Amino acid sequence: MKDDDMDRSRADVIVVGGGISGLTCAFWLARKGLDVRLLERDAVPGGCIRTLREGGWVFDQGPNTLGWAPGDVARLCEAAGLGARLRDPGDVAKARFVQDGRRGLTPIPFSPLGLITTPLLSLRGKARALREPFVPPPGADAEESVAGFVRRRLGKEVLEGLVFPFVSGVAAGDPECLSLRWAMPSLFALEAKHGSLVRGAFALRKEGMAPPRPVSFEEGLDELPRALAEALGDRVLLSADVSRIGWSPAGFDVEIGDSPRLRAPRLVLAAPAAEAARLLAGIHEAPAALACVVYAPVVSVALGFEARALRRTPEGFGYLAGRGASQALAGCLYTSSLFPGRAPAGHVGLTVLAGGTAHREVIDWTEEKILGAVLDDLHHALGPLPDPVFRRVTRWPRAIPQYNLGYGRVVREARAIERSFPGLHLAGAYLGGVSLADCVGSASRLARTLLEEAIGERKAAA
Repeated sequence: MKDDDMDRSRADVIVVGGGISGLTCAFWLARKGLDVRLLERDAVPGGCIRTLREGGWVFDQGPNTLGWAPGDVARLCEAAGLGARLRDPGDVAKARFVQDGRRGLTPIPFSPLGLITTPLLSLRGKARALREPFVPPPGADAEESVAGFVRRRLGKEVLEGLVFPFVSGVAAGDPECLSLRWAMPSLFALEAKHGSLVRGAFALRKEGMAPPRPVSFEEGLDELPRALAEALGDRVLLSADVSRIGWSPAGFDVEIGDSPRLRAPRLVLAAPAAEAARLLAGIHEAPAALACVVYAPVVSVALGFEARALRRTPEGFGYLAGRGASQALAGCLYTSSLFPGRAPAGHVGLTVLAGGTAHREVIDWTEEKILGAVLDDLHHALGPLPDPVFRRVTRWPRAIPQYNLGYGRVVREARAIERSFPGLHLAGAYLGGVSLADCVGSASRLARTLLEEAIGERKAAA
């Protein structure tokens, strides 16, 4: 069936939400021949994936890298025609630091040898960390916080010196609140399977499993959602604020303001948790757990400097703020060091991430106060800095869902709702992982499930 012959009010699948999860799922479904409609309330697709291009500067205002690995991410990039546009910083990305209050920027150790030699830990802290292979696992039904897990297996110094900066800078969260089982399932699985992180790491290396590489695209991360939306064409409806969904045994009705309602036997809700809960309330008792999912606020600050005015040029991936080392900043990426073409000639670009659960108040500060605090923090980490020649502040009040202790109730509620309404599927960063790679992976798996269902129904009807 040609696009111009389609019944615009009916589809095989309706996808609500044009972030990376919704786009990925819709892309694969359309590629396999299903009639899909994707509805996004913003004027541009991609959700929090936004790239600023201005005067030779290129800054990602949300996520800055995509974790590339063979599998779903690699397949999506190739299918979207972006394989040749991938940019890999290579060994530059291995140079990562922690802002230690006493020593300044200190390299993050990524190996057992690095853990032994790092100045971030005392001799006692190193000895405690080396006992990790001999620490017994907890009871099978225990739910631990990330902080509790690290204290038990590696000790207090590893938690405070390495894990707190990592969790704050990457997940914008608090390791005392985050559930290991849900927020870091790979670590949970390593202990469950191997009884030790060290033994698990050696097993993964023996199997040839390498960590994902942080990549981007020639013109920034938003090349990916733009390519997916372009491939979907007029199947994407932007500025479409869904007001209501209805359900009957025949399928789903989706209302968009004064526009004609859309109908489909399958519905993918790839909206943020609170928005999904609002829409589901029309067909289901108020989804309490979904409505209460906590999101961390994040402020992204893009800064540009003249290179000649800097005492030294920041090189590497960037740094994380150590516990208590910053008044607002969670981490800083050396944008122009990571990827070429991100700053005009003779200039240096930095991307600062501030706020998170540790500094929720930052999201409400004035732009002047944010810039003042960020520049002060950078001064302590990088030395005296000139006035930036470029600055841009982007606020994300609900940036990253927090998989806090007890998060299993959110997952259980979501799956129970899906079972109550055949054809309904929930997707997004609050289910299956918060990273872009997690979202691509879970959305790709969902697309395969929907395709299997559709093929099965067609065979049954034949």
